[in-house]
Amino acid sequence: MSPIELNKNNWVLNGSITFHEIPFLMMKTKDHSWNESITLDMSKVKNIDTSLLGLLFEWKRQANQKKHSFNITNVPNNLIKLAKLYGVKEFL
Repeated sequence: MSPIELNKNNWVLNGSITFHEIPFLMMKTKDHSWNESITLDMSKVKNIDTSLLGLLFEWKRQANQKKHSFNITNVPNNLIKLAKLYGVKEFL
């Protein structure tokens, strides 16, 4: 199973999203046009590490450049804890 499903403006992350999956996720989304706002569903995420925070901020930056939003739903508790630890929870 791919770590990401891209359905137009609805993206779904699957399984473990760690340092090892980040290059694939960046490659998979690098040609996205950002012509609309994106909703990222994280309900299927199993394990994460801090590299996911960096990827989420990059996706938010890209959406902001095109004046669109990047909304995250079903944020896992362990990601919320990491974001609190780094003082960036309000950005999720």
